Amino acid sequence: MPNCPKCNKPVFFAEQKNSLGKSWHPKCLKCEECGKVLNPGQHSEHRGIPYCNIPCYSLLFGPGGYGRGGVESHQKLGFQTTLTPDQVALRNELLPKLQHYNEHYESDKKRALQLASKEANGKLIIEGVLRVYWGLKNPVTLAPLCGKNDRAFKLFHPVSNQKLSRSETVKQLRSQSLITDEKLADRALKKAARGKPRSNSEEKLGRRHTMSHSDRKKRPAKSSLEPTRFIPPYGTSTTLRLTSKIPTPDVVKMILTKFQIADPCDKFTLFVKYENGEIRRLCNGEGPLMIRLRLGPAEDLARIYLMEDKKDTAIGREVAQYIHFATPVLQAFIVKFNEEEERELQKIKDRYREYKKHLQAIIQEISSTS
Repeated sequence: MPNCPKCNKPVFFAEQKNSLGKSWHPKCLKCEECGKVLNPGQHSEHRGIPYCNIPCYSLLFGPGGYGRGGVESHQKLGFQTTLTPDQVALRNELLPKLQHYNEHYESDKKRALQLASKEANGKLIIEGVLRVYWGLKNPVTLAPLCGKNDRAFKLFHPVSNQKLSRSETVKQLRSQSLITDEKLADRALKKAARGKPRSNSEEKLGRRHTMSHSDRKKRPAKSSLEPTRFIPPYGTSTTLRLTSKIPTPDVVKMILTKFQIADPCDKFTLFVKYENGEIRRLCNGEGPLMIRLRLGPAEDLARIYLMEDKKDTAIGREVAQYIHFATPVLQAFIVKFNEEEERELQKIKDRYREYKKHLQAIIQEISSTS
């Protein structure tokens, strides 16, 4: 049973809607921008996300200006004449940061990293290139037949063990014996060309060489059909072009699709790693490009990493301030914390001991008077 790409729940056959090569719930197939329920085959899509044709897709991804192909005539369909106070505050916050961000990348070599802004349906949308760094600790699985993907093989390092497994040893022995058979068969062919009769063993080797050579041509390579496990080098980066409307799960899916990684998307998520060691997990509803704009252009202060989605990955600001200390210093901190904890416990015990004495004195007075 297929799962809905929107809510990731099973879709029954009686209720499914097929669009973009996937099965959707009727209420899940809706425009990402305005929330309008769409009909299969009567809408547009961008990076696998459905949009209504007019006005959302035209305003977000169509050309500007009037005339053929222009979208200025569709502005009134979703345009708000008066902005809400929240939209005004957001615009006043983002526009100065956008100008500072683009000034940082004014050189010719870095101009491609500049961000652009436009308005659609009364909302300010940021569009540009986002740089994401690899922070995985465990190997990932590349999809089968991805050996031709030079981008993935240049980026990733194969997982290699010092001791070869039994299957790998058998493969090496077979390849070595095949090379030896080919050499012997070539010698037998040279003898036959000189007019010398071939022996029975040489004829068998020649037939074996011919069969193995034709067999290799017919059969596909086993390595191209088997999945390969690689570890991305920590700290290497990749770039994506997207908008501020694309949330975190979709960005993770885009990265995995770009490098043909077969692992499920829910195993990974994006984190912001600060210079002081603090690590914050991005929520599913947050836009990574908007977060990058608010963090600023200096990536030595904060970077966005793709990591495994684990509970112990995030590090708070209170804990991050102790990361750079040496182990003896941290042990001294623990001793001080334990001593302070003992003092506080003793204060609480003394206070309640005095309170107990006071209550006992009051009880004795009441009992004596009665």
